[in-house]
Amino acid sequence: MNIKLIGSLAAVLLMLSCGKHEEGKQVRIGIAWRGDSTSVSYTSTLKSVREAGAIPVPLPLVKSPVLEYSGDELLGQYKDSHGILLQEFADQIKAQPLQGQNLKQLLEGLDALIFTGGSDISPTLYRVPEPWHGIESEGMYDGRRDVSDYILMSWCLEREEKLPVLCLCRGMQMLSVVSGATMIQDLKTFFADRGVVYQDTHRVEATAEHGKNFAPHSVQVTDASSLLRKITGASVIDKVPSWHHQAVRSVEGTALKVTAVTPTSGVEIIEAVERTDKPFFIGVQYHPEVAVAKHANKEADANDFMPYDQALVYFRALVK
Repeated sequence: MNIKLIGSLAAVLLMLSCGKHEEGKQVRIGIAWRGDSTSVSYTSTLKSVREAGAIPVPLPLVKSPVLEYSGDELLGQYKDSHGILLQEFADQIKAQPLQGQNLKQLLEGLDALIFTGGSDISPTLYRVPEPWHGIESEGMYDGRRDVSDYILMSWCLEREEKLPVLCLCRGMQMLSVVSGATMIQDLKTFFADRGVVYQDTHRVEATAEHGKNFAPHSVQVTDASSLLRKITGASVIDKVPSWHHQAVRSVEGTALKVTAVTPTSGVEIIEAVERTDKPFFIGVQYHPEVAVAKHANKEADANDFMPYDQALVYFRALVK
């Protein structure tokens, strides 16, 4: 094998796609807990990990010792009527996220970790807390998952030096929140405040007739030296599946760097971030797992989205 071939992306992907390492041991990829495990993002993530040749390992809920639970349910006195974690308790989680925690055993035997998409994050967990945006149609939160993800993300950032971590949509937002980034709670409101009409670039509004679907759009990779560029080999990623109404506003003053954006109504909406202090800790605001599943399941609209091989590279990159 010549040096050029060794250095090429094709060779890297060929090595990663085998799904084996350490004398034939099959790669195990942890999937952070989500209560509604039948959701499209979650099931598509499991599918994508298998398509990449690895074993998905669903992880249990990570509980905080400063809160009380009934089974996997967080007791009501810790959250408001929308499920948002009350500020008093959010402050305790942020101040000492790893208090009483030892997640080493939970992550033992895993070769990588994925945080999946899902509901909005309690704004009480932001580095600088914000009041809820007040939009009733966007009023569903899951405080127990917010706590679980916040603790697990904090552990990975503080205690796991080499574990590769991929954060999808909400997962990227949680990475950003834990890292101290500022957020856009609602894109329509964000653009309306600037006198700009927002065209729902980042999701297709659900209707009684059509239900939820994903909006395909292009993403511009802004950092040629980024992990995202190395994984995808592209400066523009076309037809990414997107479904979100929140976004990362700014990573200024954090250990994150922005590696991709989508120009939207005159504003560059952040599409990917990476931790500068970690070898493989990446978040993307879109859903490559959905494209993998759509193609693998031969869904009618699969070709509206990025090709199977282009979507699968994110998961192959976790398989060492």
